[in-house]
Amino acid sequence: MKRVWLIVLTALIWLTGYAQKWDEYPDYDTYISFMQNIAQQNEDICRLDTIGTSINGRLILCMSITSQIKADLPKPRFFYSAAMHGNELTGAVMLMRLIDTLTANKEEFAALLDNIQIYINPFANPDGTWNNSTDGKIKNPVRYNANYVDLNRNYKDIATKNNSDGKKTQPETQAFMDYQLQHRFHMSCNLHTGSEVFNYPFDKYTSSVKTHADRQWFEDLGKDFVAALQDESGTYFKSVNSSGVIDGGDWYVIGGSRQDWSTYYAHCPEVTLELSDDYIPQADKLPLYWVRLHKSLFVFFDYLQQGFKGTVTDSVTGKQLDGVKIEISDHDRDSSQVYTDSQGFYNRCIKQGTYSVKFSKDGYNDKVEEIAMTGGTETVNIELVPKNVSIDLAKHMQAEIYPVPAENYIKIKCDKEARFAIADIKAAERTDGVLHGGENTVDISTLDAGVYTVMIYSKDGTLITKKIIKR
Repeated sequence: MKRVWLIVLTALIWLTGYAQKWDEYPDYDTYISFMQNIAQQNEDICRLDTIGTSINGRLILCMSITSQIKADLPKPRFFYSAAMHGNELTGAVMLMRLIDTLTANKEEFAALLDNIQIYINPFANPDGTWNNSTDGKIKNPVRYNANYVDLNRNYKDIATKNNSDGKKTQPETQAFMDYQLQHRFHMSCNLHTGSEVFNYPFDKYTSSVKTHADRQWFEDLGKDFVAALQDESGTYFKSVNSSGVIDGGDWYVIGGSRQDWSTYYAHCPEVTLELSDDYIPQADKLPLYWVRLHKSLFVFFDYLQQGFKGTVTDSVTGKQLDGVKIEISDHDRDSSQVYTDSQGFYNRCIKQGTYSVKFSKDGYNDKVEEIAMTGGTETVNIELVPKNVSIDLAKHMQAEIYPVPAENYIKIKCDKEARFAIADIKAAERTDGVLHGGENTVDISTLDAGVYTVMIYSKDGTLITKKIIKR
């Protein structure tokens, strides 16, 4: 799949749709018009959101791009953002051009947009970018917002649980937190300038103190990003180290970064890209940066689709379950687990391998699933059994189970259609399925020897529980 996007991008590198000049930085009105016009001209795949407004009332916009945009289908969601520091502008123009490329060539990217939803916010700190501007042009951009606060130090610190800069949460910070928590992104990337490096969590700690559970996944992503750069000179992304990839705290330690907040509190793995040594490169160099970066920006979309995903529902009602915790045993730590959204959907980016994954939610029996990842995306839909389903055998279902003890199978006989789940002594589900009226054969050959609870439940809410012994 990765090679397909690279071939498409090579063919489309110079094609654009909206009449935007790419060798200049936009004034504020031009930027707003660009975003509005793109959304209006591509209503089938675009929705323009307002994340919030700056202190001085400027719009903080985000373009959402996916197929069947109005259907609100459950898909993996990626969030790009740039110019959080108002004087770091290379990434903002790159993201505007990315929006233009995706929309001007939507037929070529149809398969990509069928599978994921992309959110792009080019200017995260408009007051800093258009600082003291009376005509909308970029003249005196500064790092800070209008309250002279560094927004990339203004998030809740992952160690102290407070704002480590000692400042109140800024309107821009609060707007971004609300937006991220609303949309439950599954991956994100924050574009900066001032160096050239791929920086991954945690910013708060050096790797000798603490590393992220998915550190190797971040490393692989970074290496693939750097490998996809169009770098004829061999010097691009070498200003910090020779690989172009670094653990955040090993570069320098900071608290209150958006990268750490997103990764730790929003359960959305985020990286920071430093795209140019110059904070604001000469405008005529911007097309060169697009040539260098355009393929690498798509590498994130490939990684978003490597892992496992699915929907978690109530086994009795079929209702989609929000807030189900998906935790990988002997792997997840320091808040690296993920959760389902309001549609019961989850997406867990992970390296290839075999994982024991626990699905849990208050009021439901845990379920453990063995998931083998061999590349691409594995779809794993889960049903959780409620703990408080009423039991009324006299009025409802009757069932029996035999033989007991059992070896490779059990027989479940019930008088109506139902579902079953088998849980171990820790109340973790090991297998489940559908029962038809009459006798049903259930394979238990993969279960270890021991005592298990069989839960049989019908559509009317009846629950029957029985113990079995597997030899």
